[in-house]
Amino acid sequence: MKNLKIIASFVLVLTLIFAMAITASAAEATVHTITIAEDPDAPRAGHRYEVYQIFTGIIDQNSTGDDVLVDVHYGTGYRPDGKFIGDPVPPAELIAIADAEAFAKDLVDNNKLKDVFRVLDETNNWTASSVPSGYYLIIDKTTDHQLDSLDSTRSAYIVKVVYDVNMAPKNSKVTNKKKVKDVNDSTGEKTDWQDSADHDIGDTVEFQITSTFTDIAEFDDYEIEIEDTMSKGLTYNNDVKVELTYTTINPDNSTSTATIDVTDALTKEFTPYTGTEPKYVDGNVLKLSHTNIKSLVSGNLKKAVFTTTYTTTLNEQAVVGEDGNPNKVTLTYDRDPNNGSKGTTPADVNIVFTFKSDITKTNAHALPLKGASFKLEKFVADPAGTQEVGGVKGDWALVKEIATGDGTDENIFAFNGLDDGTYKLTETKVPDGYNSIKPMVFTVTAEHDIVSDDPKLTDLKADGGEALTLTVTKADGSMNATVINHSGVQLPETGGIGTTIFYVVGGVLVVVAVIFLVTRRRMNKA
Repeated sequence: MKNLKIIASFVLVLTLIFAMAITASAAEATVHTITIAEDPDAPRAGHRYEVYQIFTGIIDQNSTGDDVLVDVHYGTGYRPDGKFIGDPVPPAELIAIADAEAFAKDLVDNNKLKDVFRVLDETNNWTASSVPSGYYLIIDKTTDHQLDSLDSTRSAYIVKVVYDVNMAPKNSKVTNKKKVKDVNDSTGEKTDWQDSADHDIGDTVEFQITSTFTDIAEFDDYEIEIEDTMSKGLTYNNDVKVELTYTTINPDNSTSTATIDVTDALTKEFTPYTGTEPKYVDGNVLKLSHTNIKSLVSGNLKKAVFTTTYTTTLNEQAVVGEDGNPNKVTLTYDRDPNNGSKGTTPADVNIVFTFKSDITKTNAHALPLKGASFKLEKFVADPAGTQEVGGVKGDWALVKEIATGDGTDENIFAFNGLDDGTYKLTETKVPDGYNSIKPMVFTVTAEHDIVSDDPKLTDLKADGGEALTLTVTKADGSMNATVINHSGVQLPETGGIGTTIFYVVGGVLVVVAVIFLVTRRRMNKA
């Protein structure tokens, strides 16, 4: 970029010197149009620009065909003490303007600017007409509040010798997006990156942050800080990785694009959350920063996309139900190439949901029944598995086993931290004097916003078929059921061996009775 500035300054100096050295043959003052054109990488929408008329003159061409400004006079936007609009500009003053950027900065920083010539914004489609030939300074005056709402930066000062011109200001569009992956263990399906997920306690949760800067070539240096805040239910696994995909402008004005790993180049801090938002209290903050990302590559960095990935573990402190376990990220960045002010993107939030199931053990009279034990298993898809559920191969993995006496209510068995999938509930110990029950299979289905600035849990269902009736409450993420044990002698069932014995014994008795009747009739005849 320094080379480009040198070239631009050299052209400016030549332009102004030629303005004093040639005669404006057949040249005459004309009026022109200034238009701020929209660059796809740096949209103008929402921006407001002030145009200052520094000098007026006549545009002509020198012997080499370059446009030059001749017959130079002070404009409405700049005139030193003792000078008036329209006074001729001394040659020495023109020669002293060796660097357009430095000249513009001096005018702004030292309050040398006078009247605004025109304002360019939505009301005039960023266009000024009837502009006399001259030398103009254009300043991006978009407010900080508007820049924040646009996730944008100001453009650098624009200095132009004006005839009809269309200018695309270099104001960077900054975006910062956070996403999470969702996995259904029982089907093996993994989603694309989205704004919410549901997981079991103990699951590894994948996150991705994409931070994009579209046009930062005008900045001498560029500082960033990514701040990621995790609620207490998420344990950071210390595995962050950052890749930079970039486009640079080379000294010959060509561009280069590549992707590099910059994990070790960034400063990393992991500290407890010290804010006051209740949902993040007792959580932690991961900060990734760099004082000048332009130094990470060769050439002048024009566009940069940082892709940050890391994982957490959903831990025992996870919040169950629709409040979920939020995670938010903000990005602080250089906003103004002229004075170094900073902007911060709005927080982008992801939420990880988890659920629970309380199993209540009673007898046939709905009275609490002690002395049972249960285990809960989840079907986990695996192509090499030995079981099959719903056409998917896999195996049953133990979620939790609860023995008699766990908890304050010995007949309630709490299984916390479940997500979508297929589960099997098995009674591993039967209360004395009661009959055992068969294992019961149920399926959990959860729906939540996958694209949203504030994702919500929209639906929660649990289906246990005829064997198990579950009552679902979305607010607290509960799927509760009552399991009844019956007492008494357990008689053989249809299709069992006991029934077969009855059939055999009954058949023998019938045959014996027939033989007895026939024999007795014959004896009577005799």
